[in-house]
Order: sequence, then structure tokens, then C-alpha cells
Amino acid sequence: MLLRVTKGDETWEIDPDRLLFAEARAIESATGRTFGEVLEQMGKGSATSTQALCWVAAKRHHPELKFTDLDGWDFGDLDMDIVEDETDAADAADPTPATDEPVA
Repeated sequence: MLLRVTKGDETWEIDPDRLLFAEARAIESATGRTFGEVLEQMGKGSATSTQALCWVAAKRHHPELKFTDLDGWDFGDLDMDIVEDETDAADAADPTPATDEPVA
């Protein structure tokens, strides 16, 4: 699963399963929630959790960005989509067993 965030002409993607420990700790510090709680609460529409994941995604391209810098972002200026990771889709799409034996 990827969270794709678009603001203006910039698009950032973040895979919650592929965060650095430092990023996960920063999210926990900024939100006061465990990383698991952040993911759960985002699914329930939590603005704080959504802001935290958007922040980390954008921060990868703008290292100076602070969590509170997003306080002024308008929800209407963001396009957020949850998309399937293409590598996961490619792995799941091939039902052929990985063997050297011919398939009968």
C-alpha cells in the first residue's frame, strides 16, 4: 500500500511498511501516538495522523519541513490516494510456482 499525496505540481508517495525508524519515531513524537495507532487512526479519518504521514512523505523532498508547517495546508489543496504498490501487484499477479520443473 502506498499513500500518494499531491499538492499543486508536487506528488509524494510513502509506503508505511518502508519507513525508516527515524521517520516512524518522528511521527510518534509529533502525534503522541504509536505508529500502529497512527495508521489505524488515519483509516478512521484522523487529521493528525493524516498530517503526520503527509509530512513524512513531503519531508523526504523538503528536509527542512516541520510538522507544524502543514498546519496551514488546506485539505482542498491536497489530493490523497491509497494505491497498491506496483511491486506487490507484480508479485501477486504471477500464480506460477517458482520451480524448474515443467508445468504439465
